[in-house]
Amino acid sequence: TRKPLKLRSQNWFGNPGNADLTALYLERYLNYGFTRGELQGGKPIIGIAQTDSDLSPCNRAHVDLVKRVKDGITAAEGVPLEFPVHPIQEGPDAPIVRYRFHTYNPPGTHWSERQKRERLFQQA
Repeated sequence: TRKPLKLRSQNWFGNPGNADLTALYLERYLNYGFTRGELQGGKPIIGIAQTDSDLSPCNRAHVDLVKRVKDGITAAEGVPLEFPVHPIQEGPDAPIVRYRFHTYNPPGTHWSERQKRERLFQQA
């Protein structure tokens, strides 16, 4: 027989040695819509870092992807927990700069980075 896994979340949601903190964690996560069975049922809680935001439209595809990931975690008898992460991105004009460069330079044209910068500044 297998030994039950010792999950880190058991220290948060089922720690009789620290009942006050356990009560605090339970209260907060029950308010988020989790059930007591999900939090204390011995299931692993799997975190999903979500980079989608209105400020980074390139990551909008992650909305559907995260839904599918959550469904998979639930199907595998885990508890999905989505949390926000600030997306690493270039400045807000970066896609426009790339578009402008590629408009004047068709794919397959090979330029050094220095030549690209010089060419962009000449076009501006």
